[in-house]
Amino acid sequence: MNQGIAFNDAFTADGAVRLFGAQVGGTLDCTAGTFRQPGGTAVLADSLSVGQMMYCNDGFSADGEVRLYDARIGASLDCTGAVFHNPTRTALNLQRAEVHTAIVMRPATFEGDLDATSCKVGDWSDEQRTWPARIHLRGLTYDSLSCEPAVCAPQRLDWLRRDPKGYQPQPYEQLAAAYQREGDHTAARRVLIAKQTHRRSRQSNRRQQWPSIAWSALLRWTIGYGYQPWRVAWPTSVLFLAGYFLFDADQRHGLITAHADASTSQFSATRYTADLLLPVVNLGERAGFTATGPAAWHAFTFTIAGWLLTLALVAAVTGVFKRD
Repeated sequence: MNQGIAFNDAFTADGAVRLFGAQVGGTLDCTAGTFRQPGGTAVLADSLSVGQMMYCNDGFSADGEVRLYDARIGASLDCTGAVFHNPTRTALNLQRAEVHTAIVMRPATFEGDLDATSCKVGDWSDEQRTWPARIHLRGLTYDSLSCEPAVCAPQRLDWLRRDPKGYQPQPYEQLAAAYQREGDHTAARRVLIAKQTHRRSRQSNRRQQWPSIAWSALLRWTIGYGYQPWRVAWPTSVLFLAGYFLFDADQRHGLITAHADASTSQFSATRYTADLLLPVVNLGERAGFTATGPAAWHAFTFTIAGWLLTLALVAAVTGVFKRD
């Protein structure tokens, strides 16, 4: 069809409206239309082709699935003010759909799943208030992402976590790429860190749970899984300050003594702590003094901490832990 089609205003359909493979050269206007097929498919429009806009807005109501599988829309799909109702099944199916300009997903109410698997769109525009409880996002690609009112990265991460299939790397990478294009590199890093956190929490099994959780926590808080390597400066600084007071007290209590053949008997808690925390640097302080009793355990703990921090920093520089 070269002209537009209208199912708007007072249009009401009891039973499926079938547009399977339809070719609409102009606009498909379903504004304020009512489509009813409870528990079934209210609008069957697989492989639909629309040359311009598709309106499902301002009073549009569908009781049953609106199925736009593999549809092609030349301009935008506008769902502002729509009502989608199919609570236990998919309410809107956009699998493999391609929408050239934008999808405006700001319905009045949305009950059921939103399936955007492998959907391609220029701009995805939505509203947090109307985010579905379940939204399938694997393979969804968009050039830009907007929300009215605007949401921050942690709120948008909640949108990703609504996917009932659980962790998938692509939705996180797509969201991070969108933030990068906007120039918001802080939000992009936050998304990529959340991706690693989600991935690692899913991979832990019962036998490996505690080591995995501990190692994952170390990577997260020290280097942000490699996306924020400067974080390692904070635990290092805290340990350095703690070590200064701890080993100074140990030396004053006679728990750290100089070797008989040491080049100097002047103990420096600063150099000693640095020597323990920097395993790849030899300042000579460890070789010149012996820690006994509790001080030996303190030195052992700081040595292990130094190696862990060094391994985390190497991981950040090499990117070895940025795996899906």
